[in-house]
Amino acid sequence: MLVSMTCLCLHVPPCCPLALVSSFKGRTNRFFFRFGSVSVIFVNMSAHLSWMIIRNTNAYLVKKRNIKKHFSTEPHNLLNLASFRYNGLVHKKSIDISPTDSQGFKLTWKKAKAAHKPGSSYVSRNMKSGPRVALFRLRRFIRANKYRRDLTKAALRRASAILNSQKRTLQVKKSRPKKSD
Repeated sequence: MLVSMTCLCLHVPPCCPLALVSSFKGRTNRFFFRFGSVSVIFVNMSAHLSWMIIRNTNAYLVKKRNIKKHFSTEPHNLLNLASFRYNGLVHKKSIDISPTDSQGFKLTWKKAKAAHKPGSSYVSRNMKSGPRVALFRLRRFIRANKYRRDLTKAALRRASAILNSQKRTLQVKKSRPKKSD
């Protein structure tokens, strides 16, 4: 999974193991592993560069005929559109809203400081209170923590759609015709 660390696999002859390390000298957070003739380097990349790499080829991409805009099934993509703005893999901060088994929705966000630790970078919280309070808390969370303010409206729409789908439907009683005496 691409978070902010991206893996570069390079085939290098075994006679020059220091060529790769010296080419990345001075950069922070780099790792260098060597397996025979394959060298693996983990490098911090910008979100734009990561998007350029995965935009046409990733496992979550859904392409349909006669549709110009492709869809994406990745987590943390609020609108399920394959675009840089809504992509949840390449950005340091992202939000995901999913339904829970019972009433409410589950808010999952990515911590920017733990981007190099994918296992512990995701935090989730259930919002079970009524729709008005839950949407207010979601809006307040996004504003207070500065989590992608451009996606506030998309997050609120998704949460509202989930809450509307969980409403109980009232069963309409069939009215009987009155008996005539």
